[in-house]
Amino acid sequence: HQGSLPDRQGRSVRKFLLQKRHWPACTAGPEIRRENPMVYRIFVEKRKEYAVEAQEVLTNLKTQLKIDALEDLKIVNRYDVQGVDEKYLKEGISVILSEPMVDDVIMEDYPNPNNNVVFGIEYLPGQYDQRADACEQCFQLLTGEKNVIVKCAKIIVLEGCISPLEVDKIKK
Repeated sequence: HQGSLPDRQGRSVRKFLLQKRHWPACTAGPEIRRENPMVYRIFVEKRKEYAVEAQEVLTNLKTQLKIDALEDLKIVNRYDVQGVDEKYLKEGISVILSEPMVDDVIMEDYPNPNNNVVFGIEYLPGQYDQRADACEQCFQLLTGEKNVIVKCAKIIVLEGCISPLEVDKIKK
């Protein structure tokens, strides 16, 4: 099944990337806000006519790796935001996480009706993520709270009849 690649524990990576998350306040460190452990998952995708990065990557994959079966590629930024009330989150989505004129925003679950190949790229624990740090600082300015946590990932959606071998080539 192309839409779900197993990770080391045998879980579906697609399911893992798209599931709603609750980070337990007791295990994540003292900086987490205890009264709001809810993690909001937001997906931000450039509209087709503005998806310049996705078109560049698609062109490179087709020309350099010779993967002609790849029909389309989408790059979606995923944000996991914790420590923010819902009213500030709604305001922050249009001001911090997206550009309303060029982006589509999807809350919680990213749809994949065609069972496309989906995988994510994110920083390892301990690596500096500039996008996440900038988002945290902006939410802190917006809310006045110091305990906002943002995690970011880039989700790649591959459309077309591509083989598992070609998917491995793309991931490398």
